[in-house]
Amino acid sequence: MGTILKILSIFGGGLCHQKIERTFSIDAFNMPVCSRCTGIYTGIFLSLLVIVLLERKIKGELPSLKIILTAVGIFLLMGAEVVLSMLGLIESGNIIRLATGLLTGWFMALLLFPLANNVMFGKFIKENYLSSRKKFLIWVLSGIAIIIIFIFTYKYTFIFWSIISILGLVIFTALILFILFFSLNKRLLGSIDSMKKYIIVVVIGLFSSSVLLLLFSYLKRFLI
Repeated sequence: MGTILKILSIFGGGLCHQKIERTFSIDAFNMPVCSRCTGIYTGIFLSLLVIVLLERKIKGELPSLKIILTAVGIFLLMGAEVVLSMLGLIESGNIIRLATGLLTGWFMALLLFPLANNVMFGKFIKENYLSSRKKFLIWVLSGIAIIIIFIFTYKYTFIFWSIISILGLVIFTALILFILFFSLNKRLLGSIDSMKKYIIVVVIGLFSSSVLLLLFSYLKRFLI
């Protein structure tokens, strides 16, 4: 388990401070990213998984204004928790950090996924994901369930949650790269017109994001 966690921690160090006192631990082992980052990246990965399972379509419209405002509210909630904790006005434990982080990542996926589709695909379904109340409710309840499941199982499935969080980190970085490269390059904008091209680009994106995280993790040694 130690070797796997060390490898995962190298990737996690690319975008996380990895402070031990703010990280879920068991015995002498620590998760590869802090509790808040564990929540954010786990939320992104599993939220995307639930969205794909519920929809199985390429959609490029952003969520409704209500969902966007809800997402902004959750982002602000996490931001307030971070600031108040830093000022010593509240005592923020790992469970709270995980919960606010996971909810943030959960909604973040619903914003980043269609945005990436919009700039990558020449043709996509002009609808937003989870437009039906039933699907949206399933998606929301899934997020709440994940928080509860994590809290009660992470000590027994430490490696599993560690891997999920790093997968989410890699995917998050890849989505950002997709949005930046396709939106800033007119030749690339809307250039994906087949599943074959999509798979190739996704593989390249995941590889690139992994390399970028390793590079950031390496450079961080000289900055701290």
